[in-house]
Amino acid sequence: MIRKQTLFVVLLGVLSLIMIVSCNKTLDNEEIVDVYEEQSISLPENMSIASIRLKDTINNIRGMVSYAGYPDKSKTKIDMKVANECWQNDLRAFTKQIKGLENMDRTDTNYYNIKVRSVYYTNKLVSVLYDKHSHISGKKDTISEILTVNYDRNTGEIKPFNKFFKVNKDNLTEFNKIFSSNFTLNDLQNLSYNIEKGIISINYNDGKKVYRYIVKQKYAKKFTIDD
Repeated sequence: MIRKQTLFVVLLGVLSLIMIVSCNKTLDNEEIVDVYEEQSISLPENMSIASIRLKDTINNIRGMVSYAGYPDKSKTKIDMKVANECWQNDLRAFTKQIKGLENMDRTDTNYYNIKVRSVYYTNKLVSVLYDKHSHISGKKDTISEILTVNYDRNTGEIKPFNKFFKVNKDNLTEFNKIFSSNFTLNDLQNLSYNIEKGIISINYNDGKKVYRYIVKQKYAKKFTIDD
């Protein structure tokens, strides 16, 4: 148990983590299931879920991590190392946040639960979506968020919004029309995304809330650089 705890707390790496609360907008009339509703987990063939219970006695963290991987290494199709570094680094950030708080009850329990919801990949890209719920002692609310990580399937290079979408002043109006949004060129720097089966979600934080603008992949394809 000590070795598992150490693995999650001390693993290093810098990834762009996108924390997103649920507030969905869709252009399409067809119903799209919200990430926080109970739903089937969408995983590629031969991939399965592994779960590890967290028990960090030093920082008084309890919870569960469920992540995706291949139990049979001979059937591995995509490398999940980058995806797993995503939640590992987020757990490190959560632990660091707790350590930095003053005047908190160090005997009370902090909770951290993260569960993979979707793993989607093309010939070149891997897109992973995690559902996260956390609570820090002394705080009023449990925070529900999502983490997304998108990376090159062959090189492991992280693919943020501006490395996956080609949106500029010439096509911004059309982009906003497709996604039923009203983004400015400056907003583009703060956009994130994730891909699931048949859909693409554009995510935006206006400083108060984070919105998800969801459309079918075929409508967004004209804005992608190379998927």
